[in-house]
Amino acid sequence: MDGSSDAAVVARVVRGDVEAFGELVARYRDRYFRYAMHMLGNREDAEEALQDAFTRAYRSLSRCDDPERFGAWLFRILVNRCRTSGARRGRRLKTFVSDDMALMDASEEHPAERRAWREEIDRALARLRPEQREAAIRKLLECSPRAYPDG
Repeated sequence: MDGSSDAAVVARVVRGDVEAFGELVARYRDRYFRYAMHMLGNREDAEEALQDAFTRAYRSLSRCDDPERFGAWLFRILVNRCRTSGARRGRRLKTFVSDDMALMDASEEHPAERRAWREEIDRALARLRPEQREAAIRKLLECSPRAYPDG
């Protein structure tokens, strides 16, 4: 990645530099994969939702009204893909993610001293309805990524 703004990279892609889209994928893949994992509960569904979100974003990139906020636009697409996937597979009634190995694999780093904090947050999130859980995870990732190690 060359450090260009999202808007600059989007402009390059729209002008025909299809390889530049890889920069956007690299910027958002890990963080958004963790979100999808939390929402869908398993690696395969999360990977599918994320891949679909990137594909949809690429195909409609010229309709992105604010390229500087590409990440937020992509996130909305991913949220919709997770909702669709969850509804389609009956995952809306599923409690919280219990696949700790998959969550650990999804993390860029996973400090051992934060494990107890993450477990407490996981227990609290598990008690929420899916819509509340989604809002709580989004807020955790948005406001305080260091408060939740997988975010």
